[in-house]
Amino acid sequence: MFAAGATLLIALTTPLDLRAPDLPHQALVPTGEALAQSPWALNVNLRSRLLGESGALRRDRWLAQAATQVRTDATPPPAGAPGAAPSCDEGSAEGPCTVDRTDYNDLRASEATARYTLRRRRASLTTHRAFALAAWGSFLVTEVFGTLQALNQPTWFGDGACRTMSGCVGGDFASHFTDLHAVFAFTTVGLYTTAGVIAVTTADPDRESEGPSTHASTLRLHKILAWVHAGGMIALPILGLLTTRPTLILGDNATSDEIQSYTRTMRSLHMMVGYTTFAAFTFAGALEIF
Repeated sequence: MFAAGATLLIALTTPLDLRAPDLPHQALVPTGEALAQSPWALNVNLRSRLLGESGALRRDRWLAQAATQVRTDATPPPAGAPGAAPSCDEGSAEGPCTVDRTDYNDLRASEATARYTLRRRRASLTTHRAFALAAWGSFLVTEVFGTLQALNQPTWFGDGACRTMSGCVGGDFASHFTDLHAVFAFTTVGLYTTAGVIAVTTADPDRESEGPSTHASTLRLHKILAWVHAGGMIALPILGLLTTRPTLILGDNATSDEIQSYTRTMRSLHMMVGYTTFAAFTFAGALEIF
């Protein structure tokens, strides 16, 4: 539990590499050459490992969506007419290009919405990563105590070292492995569930996992692995309960041989599902961090 808490504290204090740098004022006003190239392109320079190049380009388009809709819904006045935007040709006597105040306000409102969404997504991903790392640390300790239990008790891979009390791995302390395993298992499930809820509710306006890019493929693999370890996290507590409470399935009239065979089977299944879930969880986390 202390290891999980320490891991959570470290993760919360570690900055997530998802930055939206502050822009100079002139970058917010599309004038001159920038306006001539694309009247509604807002180059917010969002580049990070998590967004990727293609994600940043999609976000640029998303930022300009509201202002683009305003322009397409209204027919612009002809050149030279009152209210028309001045020419942006090289050497124009009109000076730098300007934007109608209404359109400029739309641009700023669109950007403000995008920046708010990005800040909220950044905060959610930071919190998600913190709880996920804490869950991984608690899961690791759970696996250690579970492995010690498997070494001491009968499984498909052996009769266990505790056939004689003197042979138990851990000696006299071996009797506490079950309780410690259960405590860290409950801690892991709580941290994991919190991280999962945050991940599911995090805004993703760019649909980052779509497209042929390497970044999108990595996110798709991350989601597939998430389904695998989520299923394992659901199965593990159930298998653990059935292992420690054989009468739930066998009934009160089961013989000792039936109970021993049943617990051996359920303990083996619990161990293999645990290793598979931990491997999928570790690989998914490595994809996100590295």
